[in-house]
Amino acid sequence: MYNEYLNGNSDIAVTYEQIKNRLENRKKMQDLFYKISPLSLGTIVETKINKEILKTYVCDGALLKCKNLISKDLFLKLKVIDRKTQILGKPVATESDNNSYNFIICDKNGIEQEGYCLISCSLCNVENGKWGNVFNNILKSGKKTLSNESKLFCGIDPNNPIDIIFNGQNITEKTATQNIAFMKSIWFQQLQNGIKETYESAGKFAASKKMTKVPYIGFLGIIGMGTSSVEFINGIESSLSAGISMYKGKNISVGKEILSSVGYGSEEIETIFGISSKVYEVSSFINTPLSIFNNNYLKVKENPMSNKSRRERRGNANRKEKNWQKKATKKELEKSENNKIKKGFFKGINKEYTQKYTDIKSKDKEIRKILYEELGESIEEKYEQSIKYLNNDISIIEIVK
Repeated sequence: MYNEYLNGNSDIAVTYEQIKNRLENRKKMQDLFYKISPLSLGTIVETKINKEILKTYVCDGALLKCKNLISKDLFLKLKVIDRKTQILGKPVATESDNNSYNFIICDKNGIEQEGYCLISCSLCNVENGKWGNVFNNILKSGKKTLSNESKLFCGIDPNNPIDIIFNGQNITEKTATQNIAFMKSIWFQQLQNGIKETYESAGKFAASKKMTKVPYIGFLGIIGMGTSSVEFINGIESSLSAGISMYKGKNISVGKEILSSVGYGSEEIETIFGISSKVYEVSSFINTPLSIFNNNYLKVKENPMSNKSRRERRGNANRKEKNWQKKATKKELEKSENNKIKKGFFKGINKEYTQKYTDIKSKDKEIRKILYEELGESIEEKYEQSIKYLNNDISIIEIVK
């Protein structure tokens, strides 16, 4: 379908606007087809391979170097549109990935750029591409796969083959270990947040329950109990999911597992979770200011002194301090002074540590975003692929009709 679309629109663009439109349309179509799951297109067939054979395959994202590109810092990036053959979540390149839409010009960071051909003196565009030195390995579809030694011959300059300098596989022992460590840290953070949310929502529920007995504004307590219950359930589900995921080494959602066990399908579960997420967002939005009001109201009601100004409260504390100093012994006074010094010292240390930890955490988020921002791969998928790689449980997965 995608090939038919491009073949019907393969006329040469002659103006800048036409070139721009073609590039934008190509990207839209690539994104659309790249995100479509191929699982419904046929039967899954797995062929086991080892790490050494894995290294020889060329996958989506491979980089090629053409001698005719005017800039030395630009490369051809291979985009595999047909996702029906994959290794560790990466679409495998075949001899049919030789069309102009299979290649984009990019810099060393993979960011798309405009590159000009030295021969045609126009924008780089692979014409009548043909692969040489392909694998003898023939897939179930009848196509041959590419290897590290494969070369692309472009019709513009067939005498200068284009070499593959990176096969598109970015998983190694080191990156696999890092991916697993990242996923475990995310589960641990989820567990902490879940426990914290459960504890805080229980406190909010208790405060809301007390508010129901207050005349005129008791309805706020009823609303607070409802919203706190939603947060409490979410905290429990999040904590259990993280704990079980850490124990089993596999990403698990307790809520989805329960719904699946009682007969709900995957689409129904996603719909239910979508609705529950919206309910949770609304509840959190209402509960945050509501719980602040409830707690402050009850605090003032139970402790009238808390409603006094800071100056009045401080004056009352100072009076108590002076009365105690008059009665205290010399030893007690020295101990009190030492405690004040220690408290100030540790407060300063804690403040400095908190600032450093915040900086590290924000930096870690940026790094994580860069590492996992690749198209079509989530952190969970990276984790599962890394586990398979380290366990040498690697397969070529093909979807055949």
